Amino acid sequence: MGTHFKKTVRHAALMTVAGFLGVSLCLAFAPSAFAQKKIQSSKSLVKYRQIFMDVKAKHNQGIKLLTRGSKSGVAIPAVDRIEQIISHSKALAEMAPQMLSLFPKDSFGSESRATEGIWDEAGEISAEFQYKAGNMRGHAEELVKVAEKGNMNEIRRQAAQLALACRECHSDFREEE
Repeated sequence: MGTHFKKTVRHAALMTVAGFLGVSLCLAFAPSAFAQKKIQSSKSLVKYRQIFMDVKAKHNQGIKLLTRGSKSGVAIPAVDRIEQIISHSKALAEMAPQMLSLFPKDSFGSESRATEGIWDEAGEISAEFQYKAGNMRGHAEELVKVAEKGNMNEIRRQAAQLALACRECHSDFREEE
């Protein structure tokens, strides 16, 4: 065999070993990079989820304030208050089905106040959490119907039911501050 052939074989062998080592190193560090990206996206998700819940809370607070009328110091005519309540109620009803997508498995811990009870053993959204989210949606949709009829006493009653549904879910699935 010629020296050129031997050098080529040796070079190919070294390149194969170097390539194998390079791939091995990449694979060794890939989980760390993947985990880091997952942590960053999880933090972003938790932050967005908190904003989402804050917006829902603001809609509920607006409804509560508007149902108090002149006692709250809000100088808005009753007809306009009802229109505002309808708008807030529709927003809550539209947001309700989106809640479940904000709780993918393993999105608890660190800055999240979500408890592990949101997920079942398989890491899927638990039936109880789905029920509570559906209950909130049902109360929000009912509030839209009640508000469209314009009876402020009925609006107050239904708004209280909606607020109770929110509190029940939070007491079961959210850690205290």
